[in-house]
Amino acid sequence: MKSAIALPEEIGIREAADELIVQIRQNVQLQQHSCGLLYYDFEMDGDELCRMLQQEFDFDILGCSTIATLDNQNGYKD
Repeated sequence: MKSAIALPEEIGIREAADELIVQIRQNVQLQQHSCGLLYYDFEMDGDELCRMLQQEFDFDILGCSTIATLDNQNGYKD
């Protein structure tokens, strides 16, 4: 299994999507069974961001927002 990270500097959804697309295309060697994990701020429209990314890439994208945290010592914190 290989992994790569793409992090946008932009806050606007269209700009963030464009920046992620460029970074993924330049830095990630996509393969037959690629998938995306999307972690985004709770104030961003995750559905829209995912839709924009899926228009560019033919792989599944799973995502979650920063509305809550989960860790192995404290459990779920809203």
